[in-house]
Amino acid sequence: MVISRFNEDLAWTEDEPFAGLPCVIYNKGANSDFRVPTETIRIESLPNLGREGHTYLHHIVSNYGSLAEITVFLPGSANHPCKIGPASNMVREVRTRNCAVFANARFRTPGIARALGSFVLDSYVITDARNLAANPESSLDPASPRPFGRWFRKHFDGLIMQYFVMGGIFSIARRDVLQHPKSYYQGFLRELCTTNPEAGHFVERSWTSMFYPLKDTIVLAKKENNLVSLEPIPRKRRTKRAVGKSRKSRKSS
Repeated sequence: MVISRFNEDLAWTEDEPFAGLPCVIYNKGANSDFRVPTETIRIESLPNLGREGHTYLHHIVSNYGSLAEITVFLPGSANHPCKIGPASNMVREVRTRNCAVFANARFRTPGIARALGSFVLDSYVITDARNLAANPESSLDPASPRPFGRWFRKHFDGLIMQYFVMGGIFSIARRDVLQHPKSYYQGFLRELCTTNPEAGHFVERSWTSMFYPLKDTIVLAKKENNLVSLEPIPRKRRTKRAVGKSRKSRKSS
């Protein structure tokens, strides 16, 4: 379990279903006033850059050759009322299924590049009260390019990804990470090396796309209070030829 901590106490790590998981903590706060989980492997200090996405990508890049079979990624604020449910669901599914899981997935039929294409964020107020007190800055450094649709096409040109997760809450299998070279993740990491990058919010919506195609990690969506698997996962990329045919057919219709 990899935790991106800023100013949280992390007491929730001792509760079920999180208790007992081997833990790596990246501390981006100015203090060390937090509960250290019993199974902590190490604590590493990082500069307060790039939200949790910077932390996760730092972990992947720094441990590329020695990643765990399954890595659970969680923000230090996972106990926040809007996050504890999704975080608990995801970890329970990982422990029950013994495989990596994207749980609580949101589904967009036309693909997220189109459905969220116009999304931009000029400012963002931190939801955790303790973190907000320590860092009240809300203005964001604009992503390049923007809005989200243009940024997504720059990085994942032609990919029709229909689902995404929020809150920086997910797990991933090692094989799904290693199918891409380290330099691939280093490119995303460079975009997050400012204090408040808008790109951090774009990355948050793109984890399922970043690890495409998912081979050892499953995606679960909530349906009628149950988590159901979204398979097959994911849809194929559109080829340039297919796109050309589609445009031609629209002109002739």
